[in-house]
Amino acid sequence: MNIYGHIKVAIQILDSMLSKNKCDVSKNRIVEGLRDTWGLLHKYCKNIHPDRTNEINDRLNNLEPEDFLITKDMLRDATTVLNRIKDERINVKEFMYSYFRILDVLLIFHKPYEDGCNLCQSDLFYYFDTLEKVIIRECETCGTQFNIGSEERLTSRTYSNLRPATRKEIIMHVSNFEEVSDII
Repeated sequence: MNIYGHIKVAIQILDSMLSKNKCDVSKNRIVEGLRDTWGLLHKYCKNIHPDRTNEINDRLNNLEPEDFLITKDMLRDATTVLNRIKDERINVKEFMYSYFRILDVLLIFHKPYEDGCNLCQSDLFYYFDTLEKVIIRECETCGTQFNIGSEERLTSRTYSNLRPATRKEIIMHVSNFEEVSDII
């Protein structure tokens, strides 16, 4: 099968995974669907996002569904991206960028519609600093980083030791975790 065939099958998998009845949605089903689509598309992703391909491959294949924290708002965000691309004529590069957006939205915890950057109001994704053992929120647009504990804006220090935070780390480090609504 060529790339267009793989994209078509991936869209069908994502569509069935995200557009199911709300009662049928589970983390297991989501992670299984993402792994299935990744199996189809990862060889093409290396050409578009070579630096991210290994990171996502490790995250999808080494973590259990229980390690992910997914909310209904994150699902709604991913569905919006999917709806935008599924009816359009397939442009491989645009599809891959949208596919990576869906992966980011579902694999990296954030609180869309609730939590935004102080500078540009874009979504803040939650990462774990493996050296300092703290949660860092990073803006997806401007890259500004905030310490979750103090809410202070971090200096221009780049965190090469950041990785997406797991469910356990978020529960352990986020004081107002109980306020996160609609966890799947």
